[in-house]
Amino acid sequence: MSWPEKGVNNLSKMLALKVSGKLYNVIATYFNGILPEEKLKEIKEEIKLSAADLNI
Repeated sequence: MSWPEKGVNNLSKMLALKVSGKLYNVIATYFNGILPEEKLKEIKEEIKLSAADLNI
């Protein structure tokens, strides 16, 4: 499997935010008022589950 450069760059940015503890704040900043709070919680939970799959 091969990743496009743009996809790899986006993934590395998200992982850097996750490791630095800033990921959830960035998500909240972009989606505050755009998505209902319940949907935002669902997205955060999905990220946690995905990160667990990667053993981060």
